[in-house]
Amino acid sequence: MRPIIVPALALALLILLLSGVPQIGNGGFESPPPSPGAISGWSQVSAVDAVQRDASGGVDGGMPVQGQRWLTFSGQGSSAATAPTNPGGFGNPPSNVVWVAESFQLSGSNTTLELDVVFLCNEQLLSAYRDFLSVDLGDGTSWLNLRYLDNHASFPTTSVLYQQTLTGSPMPSTGIKHVSVDIPSKFPNATSQTVFTLRLAIGNGIDGSLPSRGYFDDVKFTPGTPIPQASGPAQVTITPWGTNGDWLLDCQAGAWPYGEIYNIFSANVSLPPGAGPFGGIVPDFATYFSIWQPQGTHPFHVTLDGQGRYRFVIPSWVSPGVTGDLFMAVLWAGQVVAVSPPIRHTF
Repeated sequence: MRPIIVPALALALLILLLSGVPQIGNGGFESPPPSPGAISGWSQVSAVDAVQRDASGGVDGGMPVQGQRWLTFSGQGSSAATAPTNPGGFGNPPSNVVWVAESFQLSGSNTTLELDVVFLCNEQLLSAYRDFLSVDLGDGTSWLNLRYLDNHASFPTTSVLYQQTLTGSPMPSTGIKHVSVDIPSKFPNATSQTVFTLRLAIGNGIDGSLPSRGYFDDVKFTPGTPIPQASGPAQVTITPWGTNGDWLLDCQAGAWPYGEIYNIFSANVSLPPGAGPFGGIVPDFATYFSIWQPQGTHPFHVTLDGQGRYRFVIPSWVSPGVTGDLFMAVLWAGQVVAVSPPIRHTF
């Protein structure tokens, strides 16, 4: 038997790009930090005292929501912070804040972003010194404020871990505030190629003293509106061929002549095309069979011609009456460079 050999890098890139798992890691803040001041799974950290606090040192404000750790940091290092211009809506994000942030892309239907936050106030309540917590989501063009809390919010409880600097009294606490947003409904022009950034921020109002604090936990993605697959410069069709009931598989990616392609199939049609978690399809045995074929195996893993095209005649006797989904992934220099929209076909 000919051995099945697939470049590990290519397979890993396919899985990363096409799986339905968003690219925010450690949303529960359970993985130990890689180094002091860093947050495992989050690449953008400006907060000087960000820490993954462990419940063994005491729980507080309903944290942790899940697991044993949660993220906490204060507004230390922030001064004259300004709030988002439209709390709860689209507008300019807060400025002069400190933050922890991460960028990600979506695919499939796990598109509802959820997390839990708590705001602990170190300033006098209702004063002009408006320290605040802000959770914001951007798509590279616009920003949506998902949650804004400041010293004019409701504080039904107090912290058991942190005290106000001036009074020595426990910091007032908002308790847990849940954040949930169906991303495609708020960003209707977004596709699976859109890069979003989630930013968790604390701002120190007016001056840089008496920094307030935020708690964050259980950042996750749950089912929502399916995100459209970006069509890119690639498409695949299946049309009748000849008079014997054969079919022509026609793959086109003109921007990538001699590019390497995977044609990835699934017989699981339980969701509409584009709604599945893997390139818009629901993976099954046929999917994994497609991916694990060595290059040169028609029609699964082949090379485009000089015009960026590949055609293959599917005989009429191949599973007549079967309905399946299909999409094409184009690789160049070991990287996925284009993905076709998925199609559904009955043979």
